Amino acid sequence: MSPSSAAWAEQDVQRANLAIGHVPAIQKPDADVQAQLNIPDTGSPAADAYKMTDGVEANGNDWSDPTWFKLYRDSMREVVVDLKNVHTVDSLSMTFAQRSDVGISPPFHVRYYASNDGVDYAFLGKAEPSVPLYFENVKPGAGNKDVHKKTYKLDRVSGKPMNIQARFIKMTFVVEFNCWADEIQIMGVPGIRNGAEPPVSQPDPDNPIVQAYPAPGSDAASGIRDQFLLPTGAYKVPEVTNWTKEKLLSVLGYRDMYGNYTDWLFDDILFATVSAIITPSGFDGNGMGVFANMADYRSYLDFAFRPTTQLGAMNEAAEELNALLGTNRKVRVTMAIPKLTPSSDFGDVRGDGSRFGLLPDDFRDKVADPDSEAGRMEMTRLALENQKTALRWYVDEVERRFREAGYDHLELTGFYWNPERVFGGGDIELIRRTAAHANSKSYVFTWIPYLSSLSPYIWKELGFTSASIQPNYAFNYYKKGVLPETAKFAKKVGAGVEIEYNDYHTLAQYMNFGVTSGYMEQAFNTYYLATTPIVDGAHAFVPLDPAKRTDGMSMIRRSVYDRLYEFVKDRYEPRYTMRLNTDVADKAHIVVVPGITLANGYVSGEFTVHYDPSKTVYRSWTVADRLAGKASVAVDETASGVLRIRYRIESAEDALFGDLAKKQDPVGSAIDTVKLVFSKKPDVPDSDISGRLFAVGKEGHMTDKDGRLYRNWSATDIVPGSPEDVVVKADEAVRKAEADRQPADILTARQAVSPLPGSPLKSSFVNRLQKATMDVLKALIPQFAERGQIDHNGIANSLSVKLNQGNIKAFAHEVSAQRGKHISVDAADTLSALAAAMEAP
Repeated sequence: MSPSSAAWAEQDVQRANLAIGHVPAIQKPDADVQAQLNIPDTGSPAADAYKMTDGVEANGNDWSDPTWFKLYRDSMREVVVDLKNVHTVDSLSMTFAQRSDVGISPPFHVRYYASNDGVDYAFLGKAEPSVPLYFENVKPGAGNKDVHKKTYKLDRVSGKPMNIQARFIKMTFVVEFNCWADEIQIMGVPGIRNGAEPPVSQPDPDNPIVQAYPAPGSDAASGIRDQFLLPTGAYKVPEVTNWTKEKLLSVLGYRDMYGNYTDWLFDDILFATVSAIITPSGFDGNGMGVFANMADYRSYLDFAFRPTTQLGAMNEAAEELNALLGTNRKVRVTMAIPKLTPSSDFGDVRGDGSRFGLLPDDFRDKVADPDSEAGRMEMTRLALENQKTALRWYVDEVERRFREAGYDHLELTGFYWNPERVFGGGDIELIRRTAAHANSKSYVFTWIPYLSSLSPYIWKELGFTSASIQPNYAFNYYKKGVLPETAKFAKKVGAGVEIEYNDYHTLAQYMNFGVTSGYMEQAFNTYYLATTPIVDGAHAFVPLDPAKRTDGMSMIRRSVYDRLYEFVKDRYEPRYTMRLNTDVADKAHIVVVPGITLANGYVSGEFTVHYDPSKTVYRSWTVADRLAGKASVAVDETASGVLRIRYRIESAEDALFGDLAKKQDPVGSAIDTVKLVFSKKPDVPDSDISGRLFAVGKEGHMTDKDGRLYRNWSATDIVPGSPEDVVVKADEAVRKAEADRQPADILTARQAVSPLPGSPLKSSFVNRLQKATMDVLKALIPQFAERGQIDHNGIANSLSVKLNQGNIKAFAHEVSAQRGKHISVDAADTLSALAAAMEAP
């Protein structure tokens, strides 16, 4: 019996649960966030809240018992009990169910507050569960429906027994997915007795509410400004994770379309494992790579520390980029900690060859009664201690390998917890111990939890030095409002925001809200982009992989790379995106429909559509149904092959707005603007008519109903005559020259390369043509000799010797001297033209 309850007993005062009969009010502070997720609430209705204060305990042997009050998703809950009058309170508690195998999870902890007026609340403290969350005393098997009840009790304030005056008691906690609540107990006596004092707020250093973005590069951001998640590890498609120096150069540095590296792009890299990584232990039921022992972790580290790719190639790339830019910068490297799957033998952690078990059953001989609740709990604790040791070994192993590799241009700055939320089975304890170990070595410890979980609220309490919240808009059927709401939430809990890529339409939304919600400049950002937007974007018009060719998406790939660079440098401006539907089935009636994707409330704008006037004729236009009767629309041909479309909507209520029509389908939501009709020109083959003859141009702008201006993201395809088109045509010509080895193709390629500005790309083309030209010249000499176009073997031999010596001037001089003599005029002119091309810059 507590001292306060003893005093009341002496006064013959009946201590009771004061909450009985007072129906709790439940608030959802994160309702605006969760409303964007398009996930229905399957929890108990608010009218059932009385179940938490009716004095009827839920059946602990049946999680489907209707007595449970079920909370579902929606993150934070504030539960307030109004006792109607001020009473004396000595203890507060709330009970929840835990049954992990069916997804029932209790909260991490419960915070308790008290108030006498329902406005100003004093923080009393937070309560942990009565039994650690890593242990569940339940009967295994699908047929068993029992749960482990866990009570969160607070009966001391500021180190002393609780004895406060209160009318209102507030409990706050965070729901993961399914959270089953039982009874609330507010223990005390009616009225103010035994010297009960008004509640006084206690310090709350772990309070998750910050209401400020962590400044980029600050300690609160773990020193991160913009961090790229590099997908690594052995993978079924090796090229996905084959990070060579050439690829990594375009990640670390910004490469213009001519091959010049003009600036740094990402100098902060997170080595993150691909989910389906290949390990010796294979895959789990979801196709994810399993890390169950030292061999699994070593296989990943062997991959990451390869000398000619991965970290080795990154070190070389950083060295080369520093030389090109005249800088002396080290790339920050954060290493992922893959999720540990406990096994019966992790490996020789002790160094004595002994087995190192990570499962509770490995410790049956360490407890008196392994089948008792106490015995099983102790076995679980011992297994968890070994799991902590296993992860400590991994951190030390990464540190050792990094040190021994001796990278001059990389620095190991920290570690990243790979799972995106807290799971059961001791995750909390594992994270905390790993955080303590990493921090003891002065490493940062970072995390990127996803929005719809309790994890974003507790990152600081778990020991992470920073967190970045992932909105998941790119991969789910969410409303675009999830992006500004994620920004608000990140600011609320002092976190950064992750930028995710699935396509450029959704990426534009991440970036647009990055400007309007402030996280582009005010917060640090992490970037989940996979491989394509960086490597394929940097090399969009001359693919790094020689087996690839430019196509209808090349312009978009390049634009994604350019927009990312602008965003990283805080220079991005809001942009709109478009798609172009073309129907070329009827060559006499070709229909082209430009549409605006994921529109942000636009009321006016203009854009261009380019077409090939050498093959098609523009005929007419009509307004699309969405704008008919709501907008004034005009279509003008401003130049040969260029149509300008303008529109203006008079009523803000008719503003153009679009969201994801279905999962990962932003194009399906596009708003058609006009229907343009073309026809094929006479004598043009039908095979020449394709959708690529039409493109939305890079010009254009739109204005939303609030007056905000949006620029065009990019052209939808390569526009003929554009700088991009010149590069593509040069690449195609050089490839043809190399493949066909025809003199005419060599000369055509030389002409195609000539307009390019001096650059690494032009130098590469010239070098390739030099080699191709030399090969052609060497092949032509015996061909001309065989045909009698060189009628003197000595001259043929002399010309071949000069080519083998690389003496083009002497070769050209001899050809000129023998023209019309021992070398036919046609052959001499061909050889002279090729020799002149060899000498041209």
